[in-house]
Amino acid sequence: MNAIYSSLRMRRRYEAWFLTLRMADGSGAWWFRYLLHTPGRPRDGMLRDPQDFPMQLWATWFPRDGAPQSFLQGFPLQDFSSSGRNRRPFHLQIGNHFLDDEGCRGGVESRDHRIHWELQVRSTQHYSLSEVGWIGFCRAAHSDAVFSGFIEMDGRRWEGEILGWGVQGHNCGYRHRRRWSWAHCLLLDGKQPVGSFEALSYDIPLGGHVRRAVLWQDGARTLFRNVREVVRTRRPFAWELQCRDSRSPFRAEVRLEGHPPSNHALSYRATDGRSSFEVGNNSLARARVRVLSADGRVRDWEADGSTVLEMAGE
Repeated sequence: MNAIYSSLRMRRRYEAWFLTLRMADGSGAWWFRYLLHTPGRPRDGMLRDPQDFPMQLWATWFPRDGAPQSFLQGFPLQDFSSSGRNRRPFHLQIGNHFLDDEGCRGGVESRDHRIHWELQVRSTQHYSLSEVGWIGFCRAAHSDAVFSGFIEMDGRRWEGEILGWGVQGHNCGYRHRRRWSWAHCLLLDGKQPVGSFEALSYDIPLGGHVRRAVLWQDGARTLFRNVREVVRTRRPFAWELQCRDSRSPFRAEVRLEGHPPSNHALSYRATDGRSSFEVGNNSLARARVRVLSADGRVRDWEADGSTVLEMAGE
């Protein structure tokens, strides 16, 4: 699921490996991103902005009761090495920073802040939510991830055998969609993941759209191909879905909400290299998931803080 798709000769392409984890101590959540961006595009050598670099490391801290903080560092292409296109086992390395199927190490120095992490990950579920050939894909390599290891920021250290829970994903595309929504919700029973819900919606040319959702519960996975947006707003930050599929005995009603102060705006660089756009993210969002079976049984899930909600475009 993590295998590299992009060639380093590609002038217009992004490929990102990301992970989000809600901290087990309840202090907040972290969002990390390893980004390969337009690697084949000529650069003039004057790389002033970290987003001008072909390799980037992103780190965002979402404290429980404070405003999120984002940090970004760029790296030249000569610092990059990898397992190669579509090769397994997968690994990528950016200088001393790496990511593979079992964990990652990374660090960012930005605006007098120092962040460093070394994480191991284990999970039982993975899937692809969208595959459109060279146009792009959205995959969850670890959809019910349990993270161990440590994270440090400015002398503060989090460490544990169960450091947090979340998702490690992988996406790629020729360009970013003008309008998209994505969410991942981890359903917990105490300190154990017992299920997850992930949804993706994006617009395509000529007025079309793609909407998919995946529910995992009781060791079984359900793919919903009929997903209706009931509510989608940036202010307030909310997404409400009704999910059905003719091949499934279940349907799901889902409400996802992000609230201040954890709502955050990130600037993404488009693959044309000339423009940027805003992406809203809340990695401490809340979710209510109601699963209705064919025989009328109802199962309700509450996920407070173990949900990531992301939107771009109005």
